[in-house]
Amino acid sequence: MPSDQFVCVHKSFIVAISGIQAIENNRIFIADGIIPIGDTYHYQSFSMVEKIGWGNN
Repeated sequence: MPSDQFVCVHKSFIVAISGIQAIENNRIFIADGIIPIGDTYHYQSFSMVEKIGWGNN
């Protein structure tokens, strides 16, 4: 998996950045449901999403 296209957000979840529809508090919303963001992965997840500019038009 290309590391610039996916982010680990929880010990049980890796999410495709292109599939993220919304981020709210400690949750990521995708088409198939809601994924929790684990405490361990919080900073890493948001850093990656900010780095690639998700949500910026």
